[in-house]
Amino acid sequence: MAVRKRAGENDNIGHQRLEVLKLAERLGNAAEACRRSGVDRTSFYQWKRRYEREGLAGLRNRPPIHRSHPHTTPADVSRRVVKLALANPAQGCDRIAVALARAGIELSGVTIQKILHKAGLGVYETRAAALEARYADGQSLNAQQIRFLESMNPCFREREATVVRPGELLAHGIFFLGRFEGLGAIYAHALVDCYSSYTFCTLAPDNRIVTSISLVREKTQPFFRAKQISPGRILTWRLSEMSASAFRESAHAEGFEYAGTTEIANGFLERFRRATLSKFLRRPFARLFPHAGRVRLQQEFDEWLAAYNESCQLLGFPNYGATPASIIQRATKAPSKDVQRGTKRTK
Repeated sequence: MAVRKRAGENDNIGHQRLEVLKLAERLGNAAEACRRSGVDRTSFYQWKRRYEREGLAGLRNRPPIHRSHPHTTPADVSRRVVKLALANPAQGCDRIAVALARAGIELSGVTIQKILHKAGLGVYETRAAALEARYADGQSLNAQQIRFLESMNPCFREREATVVRPGELLAHGIFFLGRFEGLGAIYAHALVDCYSSYTFCTLAPDNRIVTSISLVREKTQPFFRAKQISPGRILTWRLSEMSASAFRESAHAEGFEYAGTTEIANGFLERFRRATLSKFLRRPFARLFPHAGRVRLQQEFDEWLAAYNESCQLLGFPNYGATPASIIQRATKAPSKDVQRGTKRTK
């Protein structure tokens, strides 16, 4: 019955369009007929050509065009492209095309890019997010996937470290921010909480350890005290023996345990260093550095750092999209039951 009804409706549409054609013939004016009938002239002339070729049947609605193109990539080939992209996430489309060619499948790099974009894997960041999700779900990763994630997210290098609460382990480092006209060299002294990625940082014209000591005493310890967080260990990066000794004594005085020095930057510290160099220095204020002065530079940096801690959703391990401040708040509000570094954290 439904098919007959649709066929009848289609016949009625054909007769209505025929009436418009007849009206134009009687008036001798297609534009006037279109105006009276409320029809655009493009459709009118299209109907006229179809009626001349096919008669009344040509005025009926055409059946819908099938959406699949005869040259559409088969679904199994698309799945194979996605599988290759995740198995070798650092490879580009051309290298994937070469791997497919070895298996007798010919696809261009452009086609592969379209398939990956449709699957949400068109750029390295989305591939990393997909692999991080697999890891969070307990799936194993191959060596290439692990190297890729460690390069995209330095924190992933620390996935086996056991950190069960805020303040238990902090990564300390001093890195060169840049040399600016009128300001000279500027260094960043940073302390990153390895549980939440919450960061304390101050800028200075040198890399002397006294600035880092002040950072622990004036910013880190007061924050932990206000949040009722017990101070834990501090791991430092690339300190001389004299600087390490001075830092150890000051850390002990503030209740922290000194965990020693490493030549390799902790992954949490490395991620913050990348964020500082790539995001803070690209702000519009960066153009005013030579004229603003060091005090204004520190003010701008403090504002950026507050936004980083409070609002920046850090993707991947260990935050999985949570902000550092929200992890601190959740951990200090109620005891956490889930966490050991290297295992999935409840979001």
